[in-house]
Amino acid sequence: LIPHQPQAVLAEVLASADLHVISMGDEYVGIVHPSKTYGILGTKKPFVYFGPKESFIYEQFIVNGLGFHYDAEDPSKLIKIIEALKQDSSAEHSSSEYMDKALDQFSKARILSKFQEIVMQS
Repeated sequence: LIPHQPQAVLAEVLASADLHVISMGDEYVGIVHPSKTYGILGTKKPFVYFGPKESFIYEQFIVNGLGFHYDAEDPSKLIKIIEALKQDSSAEHSSSEYMDKALDQFSKARILSKFQEIVMQS
């Protein structure tokens, strides 16, 4: 764990991690969304999602093989995830066709365009 980093070095810091963690409490489903997911996706490095299956992160990214889901009721699964990643030191998702599609679909330009459409319709 490292302290807050300036925006200018954020990409380098994110790319230096071997494994990222994304967390969200059950009570936040439908209210908030861990935006750090998109920066992490951009690194094409693996991540573990600690949170409910009934969430956008799970439905869009975990189901499509872009990360791992950790269920607190099965602690051995986290150990298995870490061991599997240690065995495959090239555990990047760069070859994933879905990764490229996800990065395009959730790009800043695409999100801003969708937001603008919604605002203009109101």
